[in-house]
Amino acid sequence: MVGNIRWLLVRRRFSTVVWHLIALIGALAMILPLVWMISASLQTMAQVVSFPPSWIPNPFAWENYPAALTFLPFGLYFKNTLYVI
Repeated sequence: MVGNIRWLLVRRRFSTVVWHLIALIGALAMILPLVWMISASLQTMAQVVSFPPSWIPNPFAWENYPAALTFLPFGLYFKNTLYVI
């Protein structure tokens, strides 16, 4: 009887570890594209398409954000969104 209980505890612990590993792999699969998107937004185009890819930009291309915000009239789009809401 004690052997059965011990076996059940080992099996439960193993099952818990396996489910945690599956959850961790799923979480990484979901967060890695977000991290890459943020990293790529801070790189120059040459750095983004270089091989092998670098996850940490050197140097940071902060000018990408003002360029993106002035490329299209985001102020007008934001105002229209507030008007609709």
